[in-house]
Amino acid sequence: MPQRRTAAIILCIAVFSSLVTFVQRKAVWAVLSPELSLSAGAQPMVQVGGTAKYAVTVTNRGFGDGSSVSITHTLPSGFTYEPGSTRVEEGGELISSSDPYLEGQSLTWGPFTIPRAAGIFDNHFGIHTFVQDLCLESYVDFQLDKALQLVGLGGQVTQLVYPVTVSTQGPNPCWVHFVNAAYERNLVPILRLQGEWGGEYWIKPQPDSPGDYTSLAQAYMRVVEGLPRRDGHTLYIQVWNEPDLPVEWSNQPSASEYGSFFVDVAAAIYSIGDPRIQVLNGPLTPGNTSFVRQLVNVPGFAQSFDLWASHCYPLNHPPQYNIHDGTARYRQYTIDCYLLELQALATYGGRRGVKVMLTEAGYGLYDRTFRFEGYPAIDEDNRAKYMKRAFRDFWASWPEVVGVTPFELVDPYGTWPRWDWLYPGTDVPHAQFKAVKALPKPEPLEVIPSRLTISFRAVAAGSPGVYHSDVSATADGTTVPPLTGVAPVMVVDELHVGHFPLAARKGGAGLEAAPEPAREMDDLLSQLESTEPPAVPLPGTVVPLTRSEEPSEAPQVLESIEVGPDPQAIALDPLAQRAYVTLGNGDLAVVDTSA
Repeated sequence: MPQRRTAAIILCIAVFSSLVTFVQRKAVWAVLSPELSLSAGAQPMVQVGGTAKYAVTVTNRGFGDGSSVSITHTLPSGFTYEPGSTRVEEGGELISSSDPYLEGQSLTWGPFTIPRAAGIFDNHFGIHTFVQDLCLESYVDFQLDKALQLVGLGGQVTQLVYPVTVSTQGPNPCWVHFVNAAYERNLVPILRLQGEWGGEYWIKPQPDSPGDYTSLAQAYMRVVEGLPRRDGHTLYIQVWNEPDLPVEWSNQPSASEYGSFFVDVAAAIYSIGDPRIQVLNGPLTPGNTSFVRQLVNVPGFAQSFDLWASHCYPLNHPPQYNIHDGTARYRQYTIDCYLLELQALATYGGRRGVKVMLTEAGYGLYDRTFRFEGYPAIDEDNRAKYMKRAFRDFWASWPEVVGVTPFELVDPYGTWPRWDWLYPGTDVPHAQFKAVKALPKPEPLEVIPSRLTISFRAVAAGSPGVYHSDVSATADGTTVPPLTGVAPVMVVDELHVGHFPLAARKGGAGLEAAPEPAREMDDLLSQLESTEPPAVPLPGTVVPLTRSEEPSEAPQVLESIEVGPDPQAIALDPLAQRAYVTLGNGDLAVVDTSA
């Protein structure tokens, strides 16, 4: 609940957050560090004084950006860089064509930023952060760093942002920073968009006319449209909070009003047309099925959310007291109370198979509501055990649960001490923080690395031989293993190009002349460059093509060159670094020339 805060408190908290930043960032950036590696290749054969093509790739498989990355390619003795030949590409897009810095045989490009790898996660761990009334970038970073330590990569963070009114033109810069900072930590942001606080309650949204919230919905859309989005990241938008609670709706809760408001706001957000944005309803007080039944009577409500947001507070019931296992008498006060709401959605709204995001949950210290059932009051010790078991043994095993963000990490003003996971004004964790932090977190389902590739040309040496290069790179905060003796180029006195009859494979064992006219070797190579080269299992391995009785099952061989004695033909594709060889027995083989 927002209140007026004093400048002294703000100053103290800001100073504290700056003091702890250095220590905690060391732990956080160990998780979010880049993992850079190099690879290099070259055109395998070139004539004396001819032009050789090179390519160097920097790959980042880590979850932190590679910053201030400089790449150095040391050419072999006698080779010289061809000015104007550089192309630097990131994700297939040209980002630079500037020539490198030259020092002797060394060519250096940079500095560049190599974006972090993308990850696909299935992590149900989360936490509700609490920065809405101290929305300073340094304090946002403090809470998100602690959240990352607690929930791991791919975990969720729920955060209230307010006020959004009909005159709001876009997001507050601090809201933008929160979302970007969450993305940078591979956390999933869930923004709870809310209206104005009236001093005693949240002021309910005002319609243009009864049931019509078009103007306010456009303001919500402007806020969401102005928030950052990134490929590989989901942005969840929760529209309001507990509208069935008097204090959340001008002391006059109305399902028809909230339902109409939600439908209009959801439609406005969907009009942005970005599938990375997912809409959540305003979750209700735990298990309020009566309000759900009224909501689904509002036209369009049951079809207007992507996931169902819910709040489940078990009071002092342990996690094994739940609906799934049939052990709960008071089902509204369980860690899976959302099942009551899903049942109402299915029965009265026809919406089934809904995934759930628990944007609030947890245990308040000293709660003793159900002592008459024999359950002890909540203390530091049993709360830590309950939260550990809830995350590890229950929520993780229920497939409908996408994530759980317990309330709340820490209120910097000490308003909600019974719920804090950190002690206010300190970096000291409660027992539940330590217990959940210690749980193993899911590994990413897939890591999608980012790559930066530099290609260029160099004039070859004047003497025949095989020439190798060295490649190295530097970056802030990490070491990149160098490459030595790579990208071999064979320099020959003369490359002979002649006319040869085209040969094609028949269904039998051999090759025979094809009816197509003869053509220059260069024409054939350009045709090979435009086709996908066959895969080669192991570098340097000659792989005979398997014969097949059925032509449809045989690997496709477009053409080869007949030249006479064993080997009968050789065709080189320098860009793909492949040689196509007709063997003495008539088989066609593919050789990896990069080895």
